[in-house]
Amino acid sequence: MVEIVGILVLIQGVLGFAGPFLDREMGLLHLWFDLSQTAYLGIAVLGLVLTVLGGAMRRGRKRAG
Repeated sequence: MVEIVGILVLIQGVLGFAGPFLDREMGLLHLWFDLSQTAYLGIAVLGLVLTVLGGAMRRGRKRAG
């Protein structure tokens, strides 16, 4: 579950970061928040961390169970 949330957060961060380079706003976060590109980059990194941690937790449960 953490992996799925991480992937969704990663996608929103990347879309928000890349949007200004493509001359349009992308993703859903711009509908609710006015964030800078640095914030979108941070959101993408957070999503990446959640995805990696979710995978590690899943592998750990398989080994323990």
